[in-house]
Amino acid sequence: MAKDLSLLEPGLTLKQRKFLKLYFETGNGTQAALAVYNTNDRGSASVIASETLAKLKNHVRAYMESKGLSLGFLVDKIIQGTEATKTTNAAILVQKNGKAVKAEEQGLIEVPDYSVRHKYLETAAKWLGLEQPTVTMQQTNQQYTYFSVDKKTKDDFNEKFSRYLKDFYSKESPEESPADQQG
Repeated sequence: MAKDLSLLEPGLTLKQRKFLKLYFETGNGTQAALAVYNTNDRGSASVIASETLAKLKNHVRAYMESKGLSLGFLVDKIIQGTEATKTTNAAILVQKNGKAVKAEEQGLIEVPDYSVRHKYLETAAKWLGLEQPTVTMQQTNQQYTYFSVDKKTKDDFNEKFSRYLKDFYSKESPEESPADQQG
C-alpha cells in the first residue's frame, strides 16, 4: 500500500520515511516506532510515534488525500454510516383477545442499525470537538491521528453536518409494529 511515498519524501529524514512507510502498512504507530527508532520499550515507542505523527501530520494528510481519503470523502462516509441498516428476522404475531396466538410469515426485514449509527455519530462528534474522549489505562497505548483544517472548511463541515443531523432526527420516528396495526 505505501509503496509510493514520493509525496512524503521532500524534507523528511530517512527514519521518518521508514516510520511513515511502516505506519501506513500496519496502521500501528507504536509498532512502526519500535521497528525504526532505537527503542525496545513500548511506552517510549508510543510517545515517539505520537510525537512523530504530530510533527508529520501534513505529510500524513497529503498521503491520505493522494489515496482518496480527503475530508469530503470522510464526511460522506460518516453520513453513510449514520444511515446504516441491518437485516433481521421478523415474524408477524397473530393476536386474539389481546394475546399472541402464533407467529406467521417469518422473513427478513431491514431495520436501522442504531449501534453502528451511534459509532459514526461519536466519530463525527469527536471531529467537531463536541465530545472529549475519556482515556482509560487500557487506551493509553493506542494511536490517534488528528489533522487540522482551515476555519472555512471546518465551518462548512459543521453547518452541513448540523443540517444533516437535524434532517436525520426529524425523519426518525417510531413506526408501528405489525401487531399494533392489526389491533
